[in-house]
Amino acid sequence: MTYDQHTGLDFILADVDQAEAGVPVLAVRGGTVLEIRDGQNDREYSQDGGQLSNFVKIEHADGSVAEYKHLKMNSILVTPGQQVKAGQPLAQVGSSGLSSHPHLHLAVRDANGELVDLLAEGLIDLAEAYPTRPFLFDAGISGSSDPRIFSNYFRYTPAHRTSISQNETLYVWYKLINIGRGDTVHATLIHPDGRQTPLFTLQAQDN
Repeated sequence: MTYDQHTGLDFILADVDQAEAGVPVLAVRGGTVLEIRDGQNDREYSQDGGQLSNFVKIEHADGSVAEYKHLKMNSILVTPGQQVKAGQPLAQVGSSGLSSHPHLHLAVRDANGELVDLLAEGLIDLAEAYPTRPFLFDAGISGSSDPRIFSNYFRYTPAHRTSISQNETLYVWYKLINIGRGDTVHATLIHPDGRQTPLFTLQAQDN
């Protein structure tokens, strides 16, 4: 995903469990490792700019430089000066630095230091990698209303309950992508016997 004034693309994981399991970051192009930073905590979920990001910078043959940021602490596999190939594992996705959620931030600058718009340049297959239609990113149920579950983009591991008792309060959570102003969201509970109970209807107020 990306947004206005954002200097790259973010590749977001569903939750902390995925980051803990280990999601590899692969080199988009071959080149030479210019610089790395490792050892920074990737579980602070900082929004104040005080934390530093773990990163890898790679220079390509045409002088462009790719930067991979917010990497998992102690996961970096390359060293400065090392030659890497396209598709080679560099590290794992984390949430170090100015980050509210486990994700990879990828930014590429050309030989003159100008930011490359990876979407406008046609370097990514938009039909596969950048869907524009609304879709359900993740969802589940919980027996708790603990605000840590429902706040700040699910920065804590969401509850993925598979069942709930008859007298227990049911909480539904979900994450939707590409919802625009005026879009309507309907949620329906389907019972084991096939009956359907409308839960709520919401209308998006912003993109």
